[in-house]
Amino acid sequence: VMVVDDEPENLRALISTLEDDYKLITATDGLEALELVKAMDDPSIIHLIISDQRMPRMTGVEFLEETISIIPKTIRMILTGFSDVDAIISSINQGQVYKFMTKPIDTKDLSITVGLALERFELEENIQKLEQQLIRCPLTKLYNENYFLDFLKIEAKKSLENRQNGALLLIELDHISDINLNFGIKVLDDTTRGLAYVFEQLKGTQHLLFKLKGPSFACY
Repeated sequence: VMVVDDEPENLRALISTLEDDYKLITATDGLEALELVKAMDDPSIIHLIISDQRMPRMTGVEFLEETISIIPKTIRMILTGFSDVDAIISSINQGQVYKFMTKPIDTKDLSITVGLALERFELEENIQKLEQQLIRCPLTKLYNENYFLDFLKIEAKKSLENRQNGALLLIELDHISDINLNFGIKVLDDTTRGLAYVFEQLKGTQHLLFKLKGPSFACY
């Protein structure tokens, strides 16, 4: 969790409320926080940002807006005063803010809100993983046959409507099952992954590669 506030007392209160349950990254204004995010090897480890709105050099909304392209999945929260109506509207429209909280902050309410925000982050991550499992081959990480069939229907319709030709290459690997019989399933899996990698390197950037059932691949 990243916590950003230029007022030392507020920052200490936020740290005191959250430090026992979460790993914290702190900054004293938006520009410092943005520099920290950009300097990180993997900024996606920041699952939640809590930022004050009124800060020198860069407002909270401006800071959060800058982070969207770097860590788009991160949940964002703004701390603001009752009078900052414009900031509240901007935070929703520009900063993609999950929730805004008004000062002074109730620590119990903050703890509950942070917990719910991180639960939402985890839920969205799990949904994305499930979606990938539905369209990706778990062994090769290529698009699977289900996705291939849906994709082919869409592309065939586009080709008919636009009177454009499309090319489909089907690759059937003979005798690959012999690898399993002679060397075992692990070697077969390693071979399949290796072939998928080779095909991926050989295909053009505008082409899509699919892993079909059995020893088959397709490239469109």
